Amino acid sequence: MSILEKDRDHSKQYTYEDQMKKALVCFTIEQTLLEIGGMRMLSAVDKVLEQKYQCRIVDCYENPQFFHETIKYLFQDLHTNIIKKINDRLEDFIYPKQILEFIEKS
Repeated sequence: MSILEKDRDHSKQYTYEDQMKKALVCFTIEQTLLEIGGMRMLSAVDKVLEQKYQCRIVDCYENPQFFHETIKYLFQDLHTNIIKKINDRLEDFIYPKQILEFIEKS
């Protein structure tokens, strides 16, 4: 699923700014997972998210706890390094409250 695909919840309306924030977080997560563990890591995260929470990485913007629990489950001790790398990348941007909340939940 592409980061630009529509959400499953079509009743929820996003502003253009919200869509860009969501895309930034999703892209950052995907790029970090690919860099650290390649397609195998990205696929593993996607698979657990789908099986356990019926969602995809793109849905983690609204539900960051799903992502955090998934990487803790899959990668145990490595999960803190993954979160740190995602946080470092997001810090390169001037970001609004919702992205800060995503970072703080890690």
